[in-house]
Amino acid sequence: EATAKPLLQYIQQKNKWAQSVMNYIHWEAHGKALRRRPEKRTHMTKLLHEMLPTTAQANKFDRGTRCCPLCPSQTEDRDHILCCDYL
Repeated sequence: EATAKPLLQYIQQKNKWAQSVMNYIHWEAHGKALRRRPEKRTHMTKLLHEMLPTTAQANKFDRGTRCCPLCPSQTEDRDHILCCDYL
């Protein structure tokens, strides 16, 4: 509870979200989802904050041209992982 407000402010500033976006998120459901699967908490948090080790992330660091390992898509980012037709 004591850290909730500063954490929400940090998330809002980091993502450059308007207050309307913050109000749109069901934070209670978000917290329940993370608590329900503690063994997947790190993975889900990285997924939500676009911090998974995707080819898009790797290409940023070494200016590579990696593609999705499952399909010919040039951009394997979080959204592609969730929607790839080959999964």
